[in-house]
Amino acid sequence: MASLRGDDDGAVLRVLLGVIAADEVDADEGIATVASAYERLTDRKLGTEDVTRGRDDARADPGAWLDAARLLAQELAPDGKDQLFAAAFEVALADGFVLDEEDRLLSTLAAALGMSEHEYRVSVDKLMPR
Repeated sequence: MASLRGDDDGAVLRVLLGVIAADEVDADEGIATVASAYERLTDRKLGTEDVTRGRDDARADPGAWLDAARLLAQELAPDGKDQLFAAAFEVALADGFVLDEEDRLLSTLAAALGMSEHEYRVSVDKLMPR
């Protein structure tokens, strides 16, 4: 998969960190998933410390991820939006389940990216492991 964008402004990272910040369980799986998803989307590597610090920053500024998502919605092609949403879902599911707060965040992310409620539910259904 080609990288989504260079992410010089950190918008992709802020979205992924917003998802992990919504998870009340500080699982190592979530941190590793953010790092791998970010590298897959941007071709940039992150260390565990970078993700942990970023998660803590995202918890201190809970609206930053939404501003970043709105910016990305204007820049990304539809397949890029799908890739970003799939990565965010992967982060939410990293600990084995999607909490209510994560579901609300993913729904808000989908709306910010221009997805309808129906498109959101269809996407979640496709991404849910069987």
